[in-house]
Amino acid sequence: MDEGDEIELLAIGWGSTGDVFQDVMGSDELRGRRIAYLHYTYLWPLRTRELQSLAKRSKRIVLVEQNYQGQLGMLIRMDCGLDIPDKILKYDGRPFFYDELLSLVMERCASTSENEENSPDFEYAGSSS
Repeated sequence: MDEGDEIELLAIGWGSTGDVFQDVMGSDELRGRRIAYLHYTYLWPLRTRELQSLAKRSKRIVLVEQNYQGQLGMLIRMDCGLDIPDKILKYDGRPFFYDELLSLVMERCASTSENEENSPDFEYAGSSS
C-alpha cells in the first residue's frame, strides 16, 4: 500500500493482539483488501503522528483490544482527540482466536461501504511525537 492510498479499514491495537491480527491480515479471505494495522508497543508517551496520518486516509477505524473498556482508545482520545467508537473487545481472559477475529474483521469490511465518515477529525490535545 502506497503512502497516499485510501485505507479501507485501519485497526489499532497493542499487546497480544498484534500477532493474531497480522495472521488475519494475511488470510485469503482478506486478500486484495486495503487493511492496515497500527500496533502500539509502548503506550506512554503515546506517539500519534503515524496514527493521525493513517486515520486521515481511512474509511473505517476499529480498535482491537483485550479489555472491557477499550483503554487504548481512551488514551488515544485523551492525547489526540480521536474518538474510536468501533471496537472489537474481548475480556473473558482468553486470547483472540484467528477464526473469531477474522470473522469480526470481515464484518467490519463488509459494512465499510455503509460508513459515511471519511477523514476523522482530530481535536489536538497533546503531543504528536
